[in-house]
Amino acid sequence: MSQNHSHSNRGRHTTSNENGVVPQERYQKLKRRVRDIQVDYDKVSKELDRSRKRIKSLKKEKDQYEGSDTSDSEKSIDITSDESTDSDVSSTQQSRASSVRPTKKPRRRTSNKKSTTPTPANNIVNTTPVTQSSGKVAKKRASKRPLNTKTMKVQHVEKDETGNYKLPVQIGILTVLNLGYVVYDRETFHNERYIWPVGYAVKRAYNSMINPDSQTMYICKIDDGGEGPKFVIEAEDQPNKPIIANTATGAWTSVVREANAIRQRDHSNSASGPDYFGFSQATIRKMIQDLPNATRCKNYVIQHFEVMKSRNGGGRRRGTGARVNGTGRIAQSPVPAIPPSIEESNSSNGDGDVVMSHSGGEVESEGEE
Repeated sequence: MSQNHSHSNRGRHTTSNENGVVPQERYQKLKRRVRDIQVDYDKVSKELDRSRKRIKSLKKEKDQYEGSDTSDSEKSIDITSDESTDSDVSSTQQSRASSVRPTKKPRRRTSNKKSTTPTPANNIVNTTPVTQSSGKVAKKRASKRPLNTKTMKVQHVEKDETGNYKLPVQIGILTVLNLGYVVYDRETFHNERYIWPVGYAVKRAYNSMINPDSQTMYICKIDDGGEGPKFVIEAEDQPNKPIIANTATGAWTSVVREANAIRQRDHSNSASGPDYFGFSQATIRKMIQDLPNATRCKNYVIQHFEVMKSRNGGGRRRGTGARVNGTGRIAQSPVPAIPPSIEESNSSNGDGDVVMSHSGGEVESEGEE
């Protein structure tokens, strides 16, 4: 009896397959697989969009960084020795003459293209035929990203009897530990907007990279890397594992990436280095500008600040979360906890005047180096 029943079942199964009917169980498996594939596809599409946006953002930062280096390198061409440059320039002109010889107009058109797509600093000597185009490049760069010449309001910070700022001091959510010293004779330690003093150090709170349930304190420092500044970040819960990068944004991007990964967050890992290091904070920017030899940085544009009068209570109504405890003195306010959503969504707010910033106080949202 059982043999007949199994035989009849096999017969029905064979018949259903022969008639092209897919069994219900197999149909459900295929349906689930299609659904999973669709979910994976959506994730990959979102990740691709984020990657494209990130690439676009990095290209902008690269253009801005190389732009400042390009003007510096072009200015230094006239100062370099004839023996070191004649061979490079002559070889470049010969190779260019063999490919594009007609007249000066095509060469001028080529230099215009280079001004819109900056060349890496280490190739400047080999690609710039004449120094006359440097003036045009500088003009285009200035019109592309003009500096903010408005007077920025900053908080009052006490000084000692020698005229130095009393440290440490609280500026928004940042604690300034050391202002360092200005390296004015090496152009890689400043640009038009920022000065990066060696020894500069601030402390701030952010999500831990090893504990998904807590935050920790991070010390952001600038070391002398010889050819340029090195941006160092040390986490209080990982004292022997510093993060070192050539830019402030590069260093903080690594921290944000690790903090997001341990929390399994599908967020952007982008970060604004000037915000997180405090360079875009107007009060800190003024403190750095007041350092000795800051005015000797030839590419840095002196900025104008207005020190606000300290108040006994109430604070300024205009502004951001810098007035944490409602008093007129930010230096006495504690470091607040930083909601992850604010840290990850407000790392950069675009160009503008005074904007809300997670780094506290009034900041001028600008590009990095």
